[in-house]
Amino acid sequence: MPRKILVATASLRGDGGPRTIDMNLKAAERLLDRAAAMKPDIVCLPETFPTIGVTVPKALEVAEPVPGPTVDRIGALARRHGMYIVCPLLERRGDRVYNAGVLIDRQGRVAGVYHKVHPTIGELESGVTPGQRVEVFETDFGRVSVLICFDVMSPERWREAKALGAEVLFWPSAYEGGLPLQSRASDHEVYVVSCAPVWGCHILDITGYPLASTGQRLDIASARIDLEKRLFSTDYNMSKYHAILAKYGQRVSFGVLSPEGSFTLESHDPAVTVADLVGEFGLETQQDYFARSARAQEAARPD
Repeated sequence: MPRKILVATASLRGDGGPRTIDMNLKAAERLLDRAAAMKPDIVCLPETFPTIGVTVPKALEVAEPVPGPTVDRIGALARRHGMYIVCPLLERRGDRVYNAGVLIDRQGRVAGVYHKVHPTIGELESGVTPGQRVEVFETDFGRVSVLICFDVMSPERWREAKALGAEVLFWPSAYEGGLPLQSRASDHEVYVVSCAPVWGCHILDITGYPLASTGQRLDIASARIDLEKRLFSTDYNMSKYHAILAKYGQRVSFGVLSPEGSFTLESHDPAVTVADLVGEFGLETQQDYFARSARAQEAARPD
């Protein structure tokens, strides 16, 4: 059946004055309590949110263990509201510090930790150690991954996450990301939930187009997404459009992207999945079409 979940992202904004870690934690708790009213399955907070606006000469001075004080406080909210939370912070592990994305589950427990593979030069100079690998975490609704800020400039990390089965990619960051972020979502047909302080937070469709965003008057954004939704090329598939609509009507949704020559297909019928529609109408996903085209091109090349 379709797997529809509600994802949310919350922009932790300051007033421009000096801040403390406790101020940031209290602000995050208020945001999460408000977001919980929408009954989200998972909420994302910004990159290293406890230290936003806090003067930190060296990362080791404010880094903390996982589990630790911040994870305990945010975990209590996850448990109270029955939702997953992406909790980014500076993690101290032995004598090393990592820019970490901690996934907290619905019971308030640590479900996984990702260490930013590509810290900036400034982070390295402050004592942050690069992570070693991409991680994909199992949840009760699907597989998720976390990449952080400057990781957006390394497309290979996104390919790795997709190859490992990530269905939603959370991107806590210090800035919005813009077109490179949209390209990562589009290239890998993966939902992306970004979260940045001050600037906009975005929930991107598998096409790369935004589904929801925060803004000047909105610091929490949410969207219901279907993890069974798929992208198809209009080549060889569009001829079946009317037949699918004639049979299923409002039980399915098409999103036709004319400039891109593609469309999305989503089912609203619990008894019918997109995979069922693929089999019934002989559809070919865009990635399968690209792979078939590559094989045909290779076979046609002269020896």
